[in-house]
Amino acid sequence: MMKISTHLMFERGSSQMSTVQSKLTQTQAQLAQGKQVINASDAPDQAATIQRLKSILNRQDSYQSSLNTIKSRLQGEESTLQSVSDLLVRAKEVAVQGANDTLNPGDRKALATELRALRDQMLSLANTKDSNGNYLFAGSRVKQPAFAENSSGVPVYQGDQTRMNVRVGEQRSIPINRTGTDAFVPVARTDADGTTVGVGYFKVMDDLIAGLNNSTT
Repeated sequence: MMKISTHLMFERGSSQMSTVQSKLTQTQAQLAQGKQVINASDAPDQAATIQRLKSILNRQDSYQSSLNTIKSRLQGEESTLQSVSDLLVRAKEVAVQGANDTLNPGDRKALATELRALRDQMLSLANTKDSNGNYLFAGSRVKQPAFAENSSGVPVYQGDQTRMNVRVGEQRSIPINRTGTDAFVPVARTDADGTTVGVGYFKVMDDLIAGLNNSTT
């Protein structure tokens, strides 16, 4: 019979106790963190899968953040254009009232003053900024006002025609802006010779104001 020394038995017992203690420690760590895999070496295959899932979740979080930003920006754009629409309704009422033959020049000048205030409000709305301080309707030139008055005092568009898109999925992007010329469309006007031309949005407002001030058609 082979003799087993007391020293060898002690070593084996100590080794088994160490293994059990290590497993116990790992189990306690899993319970404390609510995770089955604490270190990649615990389960290489599962760890790789978990890492891929984490990467996917991080991308989804990024897409969700982009969607939230887009939603906020488009809501701001929608609110601004609704305000402009409300002002246009009143501007139309003023224009119709100004065409009344019973009005005298003083009455029309008073209407012109109101219309000028409406026009200035529209210009201010056209240069609305989003929550990040970027101009909504300037295309990609978001750090400068979309419209600025030239030397004649006529507001002209100084943005560009860029439609910016933000990725919100693996294969999907969403536009996040409307350019100034899309939102404040030039008005088609037919000249005396029958030629139809596009006249700047604010130029039309200024012509109407001048017409009221001078009592001309």
